Amino acid sequence: MLFWPALKVTRFGQLKPGDLFVWMRSPGHFVGLKIDGPAPSDKPRALLLSGPEVPLSVPFVCGLHDEKVLLLPENCILQLSTDGADWHADVPDTREACILLAGDKAYIRANCSGIRDWFEPCWVALADGALQPGRPEELGAITTKWRIVLPSESREARVIVAFGEGAEA
Repeated sequence: MLFWPALKVTRFGQLKPGDLFVWMRSPGHFVGLKIDGPAPSDKPRALLLSGPEVPLSVPFVCGLHDEKVLLLPENCILQLSTDGADWHADVPDTREACILLAGDKAYIRANCSGIRDWFEPCWVALADGALQPGRPEELGAITTKWRIVLPSESREARVIVAFGEGAEA
């Protein structure tokens, strides 16, 4: 029997950088992205995007043990605003999640401090989960209105996570 979406239960340690997953924890859950980069601990790292019970205004980098996760399909899409008013040259307040489009690469700004109430910015490439401490050097534009969706030919696209007013999760 076929099922949609094509999900897979696995361990966090089995994911590759750039994989999108749901971390099932009690209480609640988080949507996250496996990342690759300088680590202050020996634990593999994840970028937690959001969770309904613990909404994050800014994605947060943390270490995860080899937790059980739900791997989302690889065909998820970052959907950006096409309204020029939603794009800016400057980085917004630290309380807002943002995407930097630099050339043909998309980066998400995250809190790498390891402490939720103290903000230390870093940037994560969404394509491969590569983490870098400073803002990418390339010419770029920034938006706070974006979402990640799972497309379907026969069904309406399913929104995995959304940021920015009107982005609709």
